[in-house]
Amino acid sequence: MAAKTTRQRKSAKTQKRFFFLPVQNFTEELGYRISVARRVQGLTQRQLAMKSQTSLTTYKRIEKGDMTASIGTILSILYCLGELESCEGILSSIEGIRPEELPQRIRRRADE
Repeated sequence: MAAKTTRQRKSAKTQKRFFFLPVQNFTEELGYRISVARRVQGLTQRQLAMKSQTSLTTYKRIEKGDMTASIGTILSILYCLGELESCEGILSSIEGIRPEELPQRIRRRADE
């Protein structure tokens, strides 16, 4: 198998990703809120990046609303800001559902 040429590598890096607009809006708002929380606590971007064990570049991308950051990195930042408990409401619509009430397997219908 031949190695990718420089042109192929560049085009793969510059390829646009498709995201749903509500998701993009949410990540931009989350980045803004992280930025505000950091500034309220008197931390620089570099300090919070170090504290959350991520690179400064990645941290800056998160504040700008980049949608490619890992959920683990974002949760680490929220933990360092003392805001991890603010995520407890995520998927609250499944609260109270017992595992035995769920189907064991989901099968596709023949017409799908």
